[in-house]
Amino acid sequence: MIEDWVHCVRNAIRSLAALGSSHTPFPKGGFDSQTKTELFHDTRQALGRSTLVLQGGSAFSMCHIGVVKGLYLRGLLPKIITGTATGALIAALVSVHPDSSLLDVLKGDGINLSAFERAKARMRKRRQSPPDWLPTLRRRVKRFVQTGHFFDIAVVEECARENLGNITFEEAHIKTGRILNITVAIPDDIGVPQLLNYVTAPDVLIWSAVVASTATSKTLYAPVRLLCKEHSGRVRPYFACDSRSDDGTLSRRQGRAQLREAPLKRIGELFNVNHFIISQARPYMIPFVKARRFRTGVLGLLAGLFQGVLDEVFHWFKLINIMGYLPTPLGRLLMDETILSSSEWAKISLTPALSFKDIFRLFDLPTQASLDQWILRGERSVWPAVCELTVRCGIEYELDAAYESVRRRFPDRGQRVS
Repeated sequence: MIEDWVHCVRNAIRSLAALGSSHTPFPKGGFDSQTKTELFHDTRQALGRSTLVLQGGSAFSMCHIGVVKGLYLRGLLPKIITGTATGALIAALVSVHPDSSLLDVLKGDGINLSAFERAKARMRKRRQSPPDWLPTLRRRVKRFVQTGHFFDIAVVEECARENLGNITFEEAHIKTGRILNITVAIPDDIGVPQLLNYVTAPDVLIWSAVVASTATSKTLYAPVRLLCKEHSGRVRPYFACDSRSDDGTLSRRQGRAQLREAPLKRIGELFNVNHFIISQARPYMIPFVKARRFRTGVLGLLAGLFQGVLDEVFHWFKLINIMGYLPTPLGRLLMDETILSSSEWAKISLTPALSFKDIFRLFDLPTQASLDQWILRGERSVWPAVCELTVRCGIEYELDAAYESVRRRFPDRGQRVS
């Protein structure tokens, strides 16, 4: 019955959108183009919008490409894409490619992996086999002793630059019509918004935001910098972030650096988002997500008790964060990437099927073969949720299509209510 109701509402929206065309003229009585445009605009505002949130997961983040592919092929891909940590790279790839070339990216053919191939070549030169975890661990420990961080952010930077180029948030929005949001784990008191998009940081280079989002911890990664493009095309550091850092790197203040408003809450304020489609690829979060699906029986009782304990722990962490004593990486995981809503309708989580042996592939460098495997896993995680997503998002997407159709036919009318 719910599916039939959604189908009827979508048909009604299409019929209203067709009014004023050559086939269905306006009826007598005054339902003109201005009234129709205002109706679609106000209804969209009242209903709200959806965003696809691609969260981190190191190598598992390649599943996000399959998730986007599964949604795109079924017409369920939101226009608002949000990326956090390693998921920011996938979100950026989707948001800088128009529909004409997006499918090549989603199949893996349009992604340049040469940066990782060069990294593998360097490892072979040191006589280390890339799949062998022991030499890799030894190399990272040595890097930590010498430089103070475990991972080499330069490889991610090379990959981001080669795939994204020097395109800014505003340029990407104009090019594709999608709204890209990238979260950065930096306190507000150093002058950088924790949510970067074409509204808060229009001139920031997307690839630099991707690198800054991936470098969540100074222990794991070396400091990075945000860059912006001036109107003349010259690239320069985005800001002078700290009195002790004159090179534009994103360093944290010492002492109590309190995290401010959660980035995902900020998305709701900026773009009227009240529904989150979360692609979760972090292996330690997947069991908690799947435990919420148990509603009845012994498993449902255990899942409810477990959820109650988690809520209490989260409450105490929130208080610690308000006092300013919660470390930035932990604050990002527990606060910044949390959907601030008690309603189950407000979010739906998509999780890939993982096995225990996949844990040993968490930090593997991607290859074309492994990329194809992860894309398939991500696409399969969408299939069970297609009907639910159609019910949740069908009316929203129909309203978007109707409003854009009216604006194309009556551009002067659409501008008056935008």
